[in-house]
Amino acid sequence: MWHRSIVNTVEHAKERGLCLYGAGYWGEVAYRVFKKMGCTPLCYCDDNSGKWSTRYQGLPVYSLEEAIERYPNAIYIVCIDVTKQTGTWNRIHYNKMLHRLKDLGVYDSHSELRVIMYIFLLDIEEGSSPVIDSSADALFEANDLKNLLVLNHMSNSGSYYLEQLLDGHPNILCLPYGGETFLTAYENRLKYLEGQELILEMTAQMLGYLHSQFEHLYCVREHKFEEYCADANGKFIHDVLIDPGLFVHSLILQFKGESKLRSFGHMLKVYVAAYNNCFRKNKQDYTSYWLFFQMHKPDMDLSDLYHFFDHEDFERVENLVIIREPVQQCYSWVRRVAMKQRRNTLLKKDSVFYYVLRSEMGRMLEKKSKDENVHVIRFEDLKYQPENILKVLCKWLDIPFLDILLSTTLNGFQIYFPTYTEEGTKYITGNDMTAVTKKDFSEVLTLWDEARLNLIYANFKHAYGYENCVPPFTDFSKEALEEFMKADFKFATIVQNVLEETGNESELYDVNQFVKDLYMEYMIHYKNDTEYYDYLRPE
Repeated sequence: MWHRSIVNTVEHAKERGLCLYGAGYWGEVAYRVFKKMGCTPLCYCDDNSGKWSTRYQGLPVYSLEEAIERYPNAIYIVCIDVTKQTGTWNRIHYNKMLHRLKDLGVYDSHSELRVIMYIFLLDIEEGSSPVIDSSADALFEANDLKNLLVLNHMSNSGSYYLEQLLDGHPNILCLPYGGETFLTAYENRLKYLEGQELILEMTAQMLGYLHSQFEHLYCVREHKFEEYCADANGKFIHDVLIDPGLFVHSLILQFKGESKLRSFGHMLKVYVAAYNNCFRKNKQDYTSYWLFFQMHKPDMDLSDLYHFFDHEDFERVENLVIIREPVQQCYSWVRRVAMKQRRNTLLKKDSVFYYVLRSEMGRMLEKKSKDENVHVIRFEDLKYQPENILKVLCKWLDIPFLDILLSTTLNGFQIYFPTYTEEGTKYITGNDMTAVTKKDFSEVLTLWDEARLNLIYANFKHAYGYENCVPPFTDFSKEALEEFMKADFKFATIVQNVLEETGNESELYDVNQFVKDLYMEYMIHYKNDTEYYDYLRPE
């Protein structure tokens, strides 16, 4: 369930009382947040019997049962402790705590308020935050953003790299690493709010873009600022973050006294204008600005894009997809996610793994309608011919090509990003060719795997000018394809092993069979008259 807002929770807590479930690290943070909002909790409750009958932050600590007996109508909020060394949410424990509240009849939507989202309140000191001169002619306004360029990809395939190349262009404004979470927040919460509620909830979605006393915790930079905003030594560049008080002030100025959103597109324009004003970028009156936004949805149905944006919000909406040679993509993704990061949550049956596999077959790039305004750009072209392909991109967008586009920056800072080598993690610039040079794939793929993938990917590769020495699957009978699919795929076996070592038993499945079925379904139902979206070719 979605809570409405922290303002709404505080209003109810003042009437019903508030009990903080978890007398630990985040329990202390929650206490400070609610005190700042003018609400003093009644008590703590905790599952650790050693804490019962003690006091924490000046409040009594009870068992959950005793707290409910004393305060049966109170709001109970889960304040799970976070391991400071790893800085991640203990989600299994968190869910168990929620189930306990449900079993004992005191759960409601307020219980799932994530206190971490509101720590910016503790970072704003009254009267001491910098402000923006509201009379300045150089301030961006939401209405200055006339055009929208939406980027999708095959699971990050160069998307951060492209964003960092475009960062310095004066005609392009963005909210770095933005994604589907902004759309989810808008649909489930933000479009219903006004006034202070809206301002605070919009700021809460900026967790990770803001300077914070808690920014040493990874969970405060969940949007990957830490990993992708590094210097040459892999150290996070803190200067890419902004002051939370400055952002709140900048956000309020965008609404001109009426804090209400009319659409998702309007929300993005407000966010991007407020964010860029915090860096005091100079606005030119004669310039037509593009809003660059990453949806971060591999295998997205691109025809859905126009359901998200009203025509009145933008004069021009363009859809750009960045792709990568699919065998290289498969190798790199499995190696990074399964072997290096061991992120079992992304490897579940109906998770990102499924959508990445579909994107590698080119399913997202098959034309659904001739009216869709979609172009494709190859990651390899950005690497091998950056100046030529960026000139074509600028021509398409009707903006001038500038030399600043040849540097990877974020908010003006030179950015490096990680690549995983045999010697360990190496931080590279955008001009490094490590990501596109031909590799020995044997760590993830057998030679038979590589041959079969090239057969499966053949039509996709042909449509986008990738060399391929294997005939397409359309040259073979169904029986021959079934014979090709009999042997297991090494990369699927790797994924299986990670799931068995790190996943829950209930989430296990036969990865090889799942992969084979997905490939066979694609090849059997493929239509020979399939058309693909055009791609931007270097001049």
